[in-house]
Amino acid sequence: MCEHGYPSCFETKRHYHADLINYPSHYTKGGVDTYAFIKAKGLDYAEGNIVKYVVRSRHKGKQLEDLQKAKWYLEQIIKEAEKEAEVEKND
Repeated sequence: MCEHGYPSCFETKRHYHADLINYPSHYTKGGVDTYAFIKAKGLDYAEGNIVKYVVRSRHKGKQLEDLQKAKWYLEQIIKEAEKEAEVEKND
């Protein structure tokens, strides 16, 4: 049972189709709820936003904008990883 009271959040056709606030169709394309996927994978804020923006990019009507947002978050993660690698290298 998912947190919404349904057998599974992956059964999108039953309860997501009309709810633009809680279950917009661009987050549930392909039968997978993006939020549920992000939570299941234990992604942090930036990682989750990358997934969110990439997944919805072809379905919301602003593909380039959403991909640029995903790129921005990925660049932040890369900068943080580079800093961590540099610290480890100097230790």
